[in-house]
Amino acid sequence: MNATLSLKEVPVGTHRTLKERAERNHRSLNSEILAILEAAVSSQKIDTNENLRKARALRQSFTGLISDTDLQAAKRAGRS
Repeated sequence: MNATLSLKEVPVGTHRTLKERAERNHRSLNSEILAILEAAVSSQKIDTNENLRKARALRQSFTGLISDTDLQAAKRAGRS
């Protein structure tokens, strides 16, 4: 069984942004809001230690392939 939820006093800009997002995702406004809500309430806790372990392992696999100078230049180029 499904429940009904009503939203009141949604700012015009938020409503417009939700409608645009729904169109980009080929969904109705209601379906888009449900997708956003489901993603928000079902998000999982991030295991930072596991992510750090994976990042370190990945970094080790690239040792010597790119210099610190090259990395800094790439970061600067990406910000332009």
